[in-house]
Amino acid sequence: MKLITIAIAFTSIPLFLAAQESETTGYPTGAEFLNVNIDTRSAGMGNLRTTPLPDAHSVFSNPARIAFPSGELLHDVGITYNPLAPGITSDVKLLSLSTNHYIGGGGMNASYLSGFMQYLTYGDVFFTDEQGNESDYFKPYEMAIGAGYVQRFGYFSLGLNAKAIYSRLGANRVADDGTNGFAFAVDVGGYGELPLNSDDQLLHLGLTISNVGTPLGYGGSTQKSLLPQTMRIGAGYRSIFDRDNSYVFFGVDWNKTLIPTGHDPGVDGTNIFDAFAKSFGDFSGSGISVGGEVSFQDRFAFRAGYSKEPDHYNRLNYFTVGLSLGSFFGYNRVGIDGAFLIPSGNNGVGTGSLLKLGLSFQVFE
Repeated sequence: MKLITIAIAFTSIPLFLAAQESETTGYPTGAEFLNVNIDTRSAGMGNLRTTPLPDAHSVFSNPARIAFPSGELLHDVGITYNPLAPGITSDVKLLSLSTNHYIGGGGMNASYLSGFMQYLTYGDVFFTDEQGNESDYFKPYEMAIGAGYVQRFGYFSLGLNAKAIYSRLGANRVADDGTNGFAFAVDVGGYGELPLNSDDQLLHLGLTISNVGTPLGYGGSTQKSLLPQTMRIGAGYRSIFDRDNSYVFFGVDWNKTLIPTGHDPGVDGTNIFDAFAKSFGDFSGSGISVGGEVSFQDRFAFRAGYSKEPDHYNRLNYFTVGLSLGSFFGYNRVGIDGAFLIPSGNNGVGTGSLLKLGLSFQVFE
């Protein structure tokens, strides 16, 4: 039956998406879209997530970065557009909305509240009867919505996100027990900017642990999948050559999947702490990102980098370039960020170059 053929083809789409950008375990995890880099700025630097300077999209890569804005930030709003599977279909897109708000403390003790949403659409899936006539259609999607809090402590900051995840990947006519999945997760991040010989030279340090939460299950199924929990550690160097926020920055990130390679939740269970502990005996699930940017007065920036993932995971390796244009209107700034990701080597099925776009609006005191 064509209905069955369509259902089988559709259920393979998330597996293709897993081969786009995110680190995984060699065994499918739930809600893989959570590991796709939405932060357009860092995407242009080889998916360097922990240590670049912050912007309106930083809540998705390292929430602690938010506490180190380039000025006295009061509020910001950011949206991004990410096509994920250009080699398969143009219908699969990841959209995001984020906002950060200053709530007090000031300067070296500033604190911020954040809100964010991610929405992944797979387009329309059409069903036909045995005669080939179109009988129905379905709109599968996945989303996450959450809030965060960031507190700065002098040269360091800590950030925490909490989010609810909803996944609807099939119609009930295909899966009798329902296909709506729910989960909850947290992200934690740390960030620091340490002066070196002078205030014009800074060492950046960053750490994140992302997507640690409840296993994702669908309907009445007892089979559940762990979320793509990942740790990243990074360091960077920034040299300021103009006091109007012109600088050169470069950094490196090391990432580690916090699930052991080959983990099968049906056999190995879904205890997140057990998977976390076992993952440190398996360093094959590691990747590295390197990149940098040159920025001129928050009005123009050029970025480049490279992202390398383990070959046996069939992960994407990317060369990346990025551009940023900003304009000030009094104490307000509007910024446009773009990142172009170019696959290198053998990157699996359905892959292609990716263009990511971001728009931000910032209000300074």
